[in-house]
Amino acid sequence: MASSGKKPTNSVFNGNNYYKILGLRKNATPATIKKKYIEKVKAYPPENYPEEFQAIRKAYEVLRDPEQRGQFDRIQAGIKTIDDYITEITPVLEQQEWREAKMIINNACRDYPEEKHFVGLLGVACSGLGEIEEMQQCFNTVFDSLDDMNEKLDILGSYLSVLCSEEYYDDALQMVNSNESRFATLHYEWQELLIATYYHCDRQHELVKLADSLMPPKEASGIAAIKDLIDAINIIIFLEQWNRLGKYQVRMRKLIKDIPKQKDKAQAKKLFRKRYKYYKADHLRAAAVFMDFICRLDPDDARARKQLEEIKSMLALSRIFD
Repeated sequence: MASSGKKPTNSVFNGNNYYKILGLRKNATPATIKKKYIEKVKAYPPENYPEEFQAIRKAYEVLRDPEQRGQFDRIQAGIKTIDDYITEITPVLEQQEWREAKMIINNACRDYPEEKHFVGLLGVACSGLGEIEEMQQCFNTVFDSLDDMNEKLDILGSYLSVLCSEEYYDDALQMVNSNESRFATLHYEWQELLIATYYHCDRQHELVKLADSLMPPKEASGIAAIKDLIDAINIIIFLEQWNRLGKYQVRMRKLIKDIPKQKDKAQAKKLFRKRYKYYKADHLRAAAVFMDFICRLDPDDARARKQLEEIKSMLALSRIFD
């Protein structure tokens, strides 16, 4: 054991080749890495060789971690880091240079196959190029890798935005419709994306047809019919076609009046309040529509009546100042 306190002149410790510092080959197994580390610590204890020990410790920390080791191997091989790729990719995506972006992102995916973020960006580039099948494959990969449904919906939204901006309207509509079943737990959020996509594709007339198709037939009743009608009303509100809203309101009032079960009333009230909360911050007229439904459903709800009066007052003031 070296214990004289005299520091060695070995320049290996001044470098950044972690394999050389531990005396390893690049194909060393985890067990071999640990064995060599222990040998080096015994040869260069920290109390006598603090700088050498720090180099040995750093090398071991990197090489024992598969992710860090992989990154180190790439750097040693002259491969760009993840941050380097992101720095290179960001401006070409912003400038909508889709073909160049795809080429760079393909390289990033090759060097970092575990980074699904790059797969997501590849889908954006494919969207810009109109390569729909490849874009859908990218979306499927990213969708399966994420746990958060809102993040998944954001990814879909980014693809649809690019498709619309590049005027691939039919492809955008096909994609949003084909992914509906995936977002059953985010019904309203998905519907908002659907409506926005149709709108940006200049298919407002189809949205109106969709709203009309959601109008429950005269014999329909219950929560299912109320849900369909809420969807229809949301479409009309988005389009701001207030002259069409009346017939939907009349039908909803009839459905409210005919709700037979108390638990169904409670569920309907919850649905109306969710829509009210969504609209109240920046769309008073829409918020008033759903609060009116709540008041009609439960005339004894003093809080709801007060909220409706407040909304009506604010609407009256806004008309004065507009």
